[in-house]
Order: sequence, then C-alpha cells, then structure tokens
Amino acid sequence: MAQNPTRRLSLDDVRAQVTKLQEEGQRIVGQLRKDAQAIVEQRPAVQNALAEARRLRTEARTRAEDALRDLETRRTQAVEAVVEQLTRLTELAVKRLRLVRHEEVETLGQRIAALEAQIEELRKEKQAA
Repeated sequence: MAQNPTRRLSLDDVRAQVTKLQEEGQRIVGQLRKDAQAIVEQRPAVQNALAEARRLRTEARTRAEDALRDLETRRTQAVEAVVEQLTRLTELAVKRLRLVRHEEVETLGQRIAALEAQIEELRKEKQAA
C-alpha cells in the first residue's frame, strides 16, 4: 500500500492563512462598499439621462408630426397650383386652337332652334298668303 504523504500545517501557518483571508475579505468588502457608493451617486445622473431621453423622444415626435402637417399643407398647395396652371393653359389652348366649348355649342344649338322656329313661321305665313 502506498502511503499518502500529507503535510500538517502548523498553528502559525493556519493563523497566517486566516489573517490573509481576513485581509482579502476586508479588501473585497471595501471594494463592494465603494462600488455601491458609486452606483448610489450615479443614480441621479442616470435618472436625469432617462428624463432627458424621454424629453428628446417627445420633442422628436412633435417635430415629426409638425413636419408631416407642413408637408401635407405644401402638397395641397402644390396640387392647387398645378390645377390652376392646367386650367389656364387649357383655356389658352382652346382659344388658340379656336375650339368650341360645351356652353358655346349649347348656345349655338338654342340659336339654331330659334332660327328654325322663325323659318317655320315664315313658311306658314307664306303658305297662308
């Protein structure tokens, strides 16, 4: 059987190890305390940053809505301007080409009907005479 060689620690070695572990533990607790303090101190800054982010989001939304309303207004104005220009150009083309408008055709139709009625009356008068 092989013997398992184990080294026995002296009481001084154990005390030194315990002291070393205590110091390490105190160092870790101190670091945790500093980290916790830093987090607590950063909390207002984080809250301010969140409030600023919310304000910026609201401002961006408002600006986007304003821009959309402005674009809609400009679109409407552009459409109205195009319709007005097309109307003027159409009227100009009709005049230059000497095309007859629907109202003029109706007026001429009424005048022709009146003339036909007068001709018919004259014919009847002539036949009666």
